[in-house]
Amino acid sequence: MKILTIIIAAGLIMASATAAAHTGIKSTSPENKAVLQEAPEALTLSFKAPVRLMKVTLLDTDEELVKTDFKPTAKAAKSFSVDLPELSIGKYQVNWMIMGKDGHKIKGRFEFTVDSLSESAIDLAPTAMLSLFVGEFIGTKLTTSAPVAFLDVG
Repeated sequence: MKILTIIIAAGLIMASATAAAHTGIKSTSPENKAVLQEAPEALTLSFKAPVRLMKVTLLDTDEELVKTDFKPTAKAAKSFSVDLPELSIGKYQVNWMIMGKDGHKIKGRFEFTVDSLSESAIDLAPTAMLSLFVGEFIGTKLTTSAPVAFLDVG
């Protein structure tokens, strides 16, 4: 019985040491599942401990590869930035792979969406709708260069 207890204790210690040797992601920018009004200019990946960033790929809505300036790192760090090309409206998935201090590779992913409806259009929508209504009521045709969005508020 004593031997079994020692074996179990040793196994738990080894398992916790292995788990501690691996590091996970601390944060990303954009955040996972973020809906952005403007396309980001760069991706930022921050980790809990120094790692080597081995791979970063960006897929668009059609799961096509978007070219970035990423190059694998030879030096370990906690945070990395990857410049992005101009992104269009749509959903994006970032796949990454790191190598920890112990040589183990860890993969992960996050996604974000660039949305077409900007905050300014949402803010202007009630005013624009009122202007259109008043224009129709008094019989004048109004023109505006402001974006117009029709929102169902009911």
